[in-house]
Amino acid sequence: GDGFFCGKNYLRHRMRLTKAEAFRRIQMARMHPRLPDWADAFVAGDVGISQTMLMAQIAANPRIPDELLTARAPELLGDAIRLPYEEFKARALRWESLVDPLGAADELTQSKQRRQAVMVGHDERGWTLSARFDEIGGAEFNNIFAHYTHAEFEADWDEAVRRLGEGNVSPGDLRRTDLQRRADALVAMARAAAACPPDRVRPVPVLSVLMDALTFESIMKQEQVQESRFADVVCRTSDGRELDLTEAAGLAIWAEVRRVVLDGAGHVIDLGRTRRCFTGPAREAALLTAKGCLFPGCPVPPGRCEVDHARSWKQGGGTNQDNGDPLCHRHNILKEQGYRVHRDTNGHWHIHHPDGHEIL
Repeated sequence: GDGFFCGKNYLRHRMRLTKAEAFRRIQMARMHPRLPDWADAFVAGDVGISQTMLMAQIAANPRIPDELLTARAPELLGDAIRLPYEEFKARALRWESLVDPLGAADELTQSKQRRQAVMVGHDERGWTLSARFDEIGGAEFNNIFAHYTHAEFEADWDEAVRRLGEGNVSPGDLRRTDLQRRADALVAMARAAAACPPDRVRPVPVLSVLMDALTFESIMKQEQVQESRFADVVCRTSDGRELDLTEAAGLAIWAEVRRVVLDGAGHVIDLGRTRRCFTGPAREAALLTAKGCLFPGCPVPPGRCEVDHARSWKQGGGTNQDNGDPLCHRHNILKEQGYRVHRDTNGHWHIHHPDGHEIL
């Protein structure tokens, strides 16, 4: 009667919302009658708004049958309540891609079509680089970029040690900021590429992609991966980036493939290396199934973590993957201050405060 032709426009005006925010709230409102348990959990504060908005976006997909959405919603709701947001997001979107393979294929095609790179020179000196990559190309680039960025950090740290002395250096003492090191790392990458003669065989970058055996076998046989397995489907890079199943499996045509065997608790088997430090294959295997620093709430990715002994060397802890805990530097040194890290028989990590309580 007041001339608002849709709920989105009404919300935008009455609540002063952005167009995107109003659209997300409309999606939530439409989902709640279809999934009343989710609505009750949201009202009770048991599930967050980000999880609910993501589920509403999935529920709005017209290619997902109502009966399948209703049947799988309780399991997804349990994941939303129990798991960290990023892990829930990965599972939920994986389920959507299994139920709607055509939609996943369209997104993959669009991702490839949108790749671009632009270099703009500024009148006030300097340049700005803006780029967008497809899934595999971006993951490969990021892996190489991380290597060069780490090399720049090591150079800054060594310089600070020479200037201030061993044990007296903190990140604030480094001569460049993290953003400045990243810019210099890009230049170093370009110089290294230019130094490689065009007629020489270039080194193949190492990009580790982790995929579970059943999914890999189904993709190779061109079979549909069962949507009921969505919680067990693994397809990601070693730093936790989720990948499209078909795109990742296609790498096996030209890339090297190796088998990694895990036990029922998710432990990577011992690679037969018993050394004091976690380096080479021992470090790689310890990081392979990690999604980042183990400390609750820490966003540091696996590639920037240190691998140390959960049970110390002095206490008889071996240098094997079952005893390797990936922690960022700041959280790793907390173990010297009384914090304890251990892995239970189900493969779950636990971190305890020096006073004994578990940090959740």
